[in-house]
Amino acid sequence: MDGTIIKNSYPFPQAKAEILTTLRSRGLDVPEDIYGSIANLLEKLKEVQYNDHTNIRDVILSILTKYDFECTSDARLRRGALGTLRRLKQDGYRLGLISNSNLLVVRKVLGATRLYSLFDVVVTREGVERMKPYPDMVFAACEKLGIHPSNTLVVGDSWVDIEAGFAAGAKTVYINAKNADIPQHPTYEIRKITELLKILGVNGRSTTGEVTI
Repeated sequence: MDGTIIKNSYPFPQAKAEILTTLRSRGLDVPEDIYGSIANLLEKLKEVQYNDHTNIRDVILSILTKYDFECTSDARLRRGALGTLRRLKQDGYRLGLISNSNLLVVRKVLGATRLYSLFDVVVTREGVERMKPYPDMVFAACEKLGIHPSNTLVVGDSWVDIEAGFAAGAKTVYINAKNADIPQHPTYEIRKITELLKILGVNGRSTTGEVTI
């Protein structure tokens, strides 16, 4: 959602700082170099030395949820997103949305932008054990759609999206709107979401397929 079909400004540095401060105030020795993503941090906290700290996952997610809601005020559709998704639906594609955000935030943002009803499946962090860049969300969306990941395109604007797709065995589309390099080598790289139609060969004929955004 964020960055791919919705444009907003997520205060990630502030969220990171608050999470690390909170964990350290609880006596946890958490080095910054493990902070490649929130998902990696949560996995690190499963290690034995952290096991006696209860509800630590809930603490982190509650901080994230606060910032998730804060950035909804300036959320707006990316140019071409609505038309692209509508065209894919008209051509018979099934659409799934996977997001590390809170489910209530996703419903609020997508509802306000008329996008929620376009998705056949929505998977957020509440529905999986591990967030992106782990493949859990891709697997969950594919299971709900009744399709195999190899028949799926995972579309995103960050390395965590592409890594999640690769890890699940799906093809990937990297929307590189900011001309930023990522460690992975996506199956396709585009500048804007409207180019997705060309990749899929959408030309007005009825087709079937799956796309996970």
